[in-house]
Amino acid sequence: MAPDTEPAPIADPYACAEDEPLRPGWTARAIVRLANYAATHYRYATPLPWGERRDIAWSAIAEHLYAAAEPPDIWDLIRAGWNAITAHTRKHRAFHGQTEHGAAPQFHRYWMLASSPTGSPEERVVERLALDQIWAALSPRQQELISALYYHEDYTRAAASLGLPVSSFYSMISRARRAFTALWHEHETPTRAWGNDVRSGRPRHKHVTTTAIRQRTRSRAQRPDPGPGYRARRDIGITDTRLRARYDNGATITELAREYGMGWASIQNRITNPKS
Repeated sequence: MAPDTEPAPIADPYACAEDEPLRPGWTARAIVRLANYAATHYRYATPLPWGERRDIAWSAIAEHLYAAAEPPDIWDLIRAGWNAITAHTRKHRAFHGQTEHGAAPQFHRYWMLASSPTGSPEERVVERLALDQIWAALSPRQQELISALYYHEDYTRAAASLGLPVSSFYSMISRARRAFTALWHEHETPTRAWGNDVRSGRPRHKHVTTTAIRQRTRSRAQRPDPGPGYRARRDIGITDTRLRARYDNGATITELAREYGMGWASIQNRITNPKS
């Protein structure tokens, strides 16, 4: 007679290794699903393919799950996968000389010099020939603008040398630069210019817009409160009462607007609602 022994447990035919619990409340199948979700719903542009994003997210989610002292929330695990994808995306772009806006500046030149055993004049010769060809294709006015900025290295002095207001010089040199860039990158789509060209000796704050807003806010706070809805009218050399008198004597609004350099509606408003 066979000895009394407990029968061996019957294996569940539907059991799967992916359903084995890894940590309380989480299985391998659940981690795979979270990794798929993180790879599919990653919100930012990335050169990484979906499969690579999934593998990166899976590793990060598993590491975060085992490193947590308490069972983490589902969104904590997904965010861990997203953060890992972001970190790998930045490394990938840095390795390939890319940024979020395109190719990194000087990347090609750096690796050309680093990988070449000896220096080569080829690039300098090509750039010199291209510069001569582009310079000849620019208009005489564009050549004057670029030359003035090159020799004076200051926008104010360059504008004065050409007898132009600084504001006009800014606009004209910007158009000249765009024309030069279009010729330099002919048959290509160049990226827009990044950064600011500051050639004056005075230091310039990086956050110009923020500084200007703060200064305007402080100046407004120092002014006396004129009351709601009040806006001081520009002095045009004549009071509203005299302007109304001229209109009553036969002058048209169009003639008054042309004489005082204002819009038709502004003159009409001063005539119908005189305040001085």
